[in-house]
Amino acid sequence: VLGLVAFSYDFKSVTAASKHEAKLYDAFQTILSTLGSRGLTNEIVKHIPSATNRTFDCATARLTAICQQLIDDRRSAMMDAQGQTASDILESFLAKDDQGQQKMSDMSILDCMKTILFAGHDTTAS
Repeated sequence: VLGLVAFSYDFKSVTAASKHEAKLYDAFQTILSTLGSRGLTNEIVKHIPSATNRTFDCATARLTAICQQLIDDRRSAMMDAQGQTASDILESFLAKDDQGQQKMSDMSILDCMKTILFAGHDTTAS
């Protein structure tokens, strides 16, 4: 639901027949189950190539890749439609200033998207 409202994209988290059809399911489960223990460890431990760290890194990379693809697809759609696309949060993130320059970097947009997704997950899961 949050994906539709914020990014005009259905992640199928609610409607998927199985967890494999929900693009973010495994990534979210891995990230959320690992965050607690990662927060309690020394910073250097997070960089040891353990199975847990590799799984966590793969999950965060998958989340980033999905969000980056949404950004790229929307940017293309906005160029093709000459500004007449979905009116949502992602579109406002991709807005340009008076000189035609993007207001936010892709890294900032990615960070905002992840924050919204995790905040929405925590809110709807509770």
